[in-house]
Amino acid sequence: MVPFAIFRQISEKPIDFRTSTLPPPMNILNRYIAVRIAKTVLVTLALSLGVVWTTEAIGRLELVTDNGSGLVFLKVASLLLPGVIPDTLPFALAIAVALTLQGMNRDSELAVIANSGGGRRQLLRPIFLVALVCAGAAFYIQNVVSPASWREVRTLIAESQAELILFALQENSSRTLPGGITIQIGARDDAGQLTSILIADRRNEDDPTLIYADRAVVDKNRAEPILSLRNGQIHRGDSSYVSIINFDRYGISLYDFTGSNSPQVSFGNKEAPFKLLAGMEPILPPYRNTPDSYRKELHVRLTSWIYCFTFAALTLAALGQPRTNRNASIGIVPPLLLALGLRWAGFTVEDMATDRPEIIPLIYLIPLLGLIFFLWVFMSGRTLFGALTLPRIRLRRKAQTA
Repeated sequence: MVPFAIFRQISEKPIDFRTSTLPPPMNILNRYIAVRIAKTVLVTLALSLGVVWTTEAIGRLELVTDNGSGLVFLKVASLLLPGVIPDTLPFALAIAVALTLQGMNRDSELAVIANSGGGRRQLLRPIFLVALVCAGAAFYIQNVVSPASWREVRTLIAESQAELILFALQENSSRTLPGGITIQIGARDDAGQLTSILIADRRNEDDPTLIYADRAVVDKNRAEPILSLRNGQIHRGDSSYVSIINFDRYGISLYDFTGSNSPQVSFGNKEAPFKLLAGMEPILPPYRNTPDSYRKELHVRLTSWIYCFTFAALTLAALGQPRTNRNASIGIVPPLLLALGLRWAGFTVEDMATDRPEIIPLIYLIPLLGLIFFLWVFMSGRTLFGALTLPRIRLRRKAQTA
């Protein structure tokens, strides 16, 4: 609970809006609220990102235990986090503001602020200051950090695509790759080596090749990574003529498993820098020539940060007014569900905007109209979800009349 001295400073010098005597830009109460919300935002965001990162790591648990693949998957899981932050940050802010306002109402701090002449600006200023910082961080991450991390992820996946295919193979199972190669492994030992490996190469129908090896290991210490086979045989030819070659060591390029001679990287709208989306740079390889998706991505990046202000205004409209203990049972769930529905509507419009450019203005209208409406509700003294308490009031009045 905030020290009562903070509210005493406000109550001793009430604000006279008729003479335009406004409070200082950041007084003690503003700093208290801003710091309290900022700490909660950081904790909520850290927990959310921790869940996302853990989910990615657990999803790759079998691969992480293989030799040499752990660092790759941990790096990929970490590089995916910047792409999640811009959409997670507004919800973290909404949760932080809701928890802070609910706690202040429970400790009667909102009632003290309202009765001391502080007005609604005492809440609006610190909350929107934190929202401004969150919006700036979301805009920077989505337009600078996230595209770079997505490009790094695509590059890592392209460079290790064949190796990932090998590690993704289950024991005693086979898989046919796009290049025309079928591969089967018997087991995988603790050192990451493959045992009882069988490779059927049918890229050339006139000269099919069947390779069997007791052991195999990925050799990365070369300019071109290879699958090094040990102690095996090569069967070449059709049913009428077959040549058998025994070998102690035999290498196969990992690029053969992908059907290409080199790692191929293709970037889309998520990986594109802001200058390319804005038309300041031409669309050249390795970026795909999909101008419709780039146009939609540009408008998404220009509007996603607005949801920080929209959700801050939403929680203010729902929980920013003092409530009695009997009327404070709404909790934080209804405003968070409303925020989720609002963002879901935004995602739906964004997905449709690629093929229907005429609805692109809705990408802007959804967060902006929500922001204006929720600010009007809060500044006019109204409260979202206030109708939930009306049945109790009616029952109480009937009881008094009786």
